[in-house]
Amino acid sequence: MNQPKVSIIVPVYNSEKYLAMCLDSIIRQDYPALEVILVDDGSQDNSGLICDRWSKKYTLITVIHQNNQGVAAARISGYRQSSGDFVMFIDSDDYIKPGMVTQMVSCMINQQVDMVCCQYEESQEGKNFQTKVRPPVGRYNRQKLNELLSNNFLYDNRTYEAGMNLYLVTKLIKRSKYVEKALLNSLGLWYGEDMVAVLTLCYSVPAIYVLQDSFYVYRRYNEQVTKQYRSDLVQAHSSTMHRIIDIDKNHFLHKQIPLRSFNTLGRVTRKMVKSGLTYNQFKIEIQNEEKSFLMNLAMKVNSHDFSWKDRFKFQLFYKKFYFFYYVILKIKG
Repeated sequence: MNQPKVSIIVPVYNSEKYLAMCLDSIIRQDYPALEVILVDDGSQDNSGLICDRWSKKYTLITVIHQNNQGVAAARISGYRQSSGDFVMFIDSDDYIKPGMVTQMVSCMINQQVDMVCCQYEESQEGKNFQTKVRPPVGRYNRQKLNELLSNNFLYDNRTYEAGMNLYLVTKLIKRSKYVEKALLNSLGLWYGEDMVAVLTLCYSVPAIYVLQDSFYVYRRYNEQVTKQYRSDLVQAHSSTMHRIIDIDKNHFLHKQIPLRSFNTLGRVTRKMVKSGLTYNQFKIEIQNEEKSFLMNLAMKVNSHDFSWKDRFKFQLFYKKFYFFYYVILKIKG
């Protein structure tokens, strides 16, 4: 019996420090029907050369070199080049555990679903940390997916996180029109592209299965773009929220979007303070964003859904007591 072919697509950009470990973890998978497509997205370090070196050594690896267009565009290039029955995406600075592909393909076939989701660990300074299993393990048909979307898919105010693991890299997906649709929906975003892609898939596919196993290792380090504060960060989050609202045709997420937006605003302001902004600089940044889409969404939140601490922070923000808000963030570090 022929086994389904799996395409692993790896967007690569300036990841020479971690790329070999990523590729080694893929090559060591015990699944035989595998193709690997590396998309060098205009890397300015030696990543492109490393890709070429590995492709000469292993015939299952194909390399695409293109001008820098962002991770979503790189994924699209790789997907269109791929020929697998199933597809998975891996970030070039992360790695996967042995048996990941075999176990997820087995689950896909046995459970007769269109997407399998595994869990992930976070790796920082040589130590791995298990993350919470999200959502609960099991099979989700269309009805259960709709319930998940309505309840806490994007944000759960009890846990302060999404009820769904929103990383595309922890998914094995059956090839269909929905995969390219998900990638196209995330095109042009540099923050939250995974969230948009996963939402598109969960809105579209008939059924998924959630595994208990943590097969993916997500690496955290200080140089990551998503950990830094940039002056266009609020705008980036605003663009992501625009996409999410466009996808949410059935309004499953209408109560979660303001909560997620306020939580995001909190993370952005913490990054502002950690970046070393003085209060006057902080105030100017906030005032510049008062009319942003993200800020408007965040201010629509029902503060009764918050704990008393979050309700207090919301009131400080809502009444523009930015100095006290800044002091609280500074004290908390």
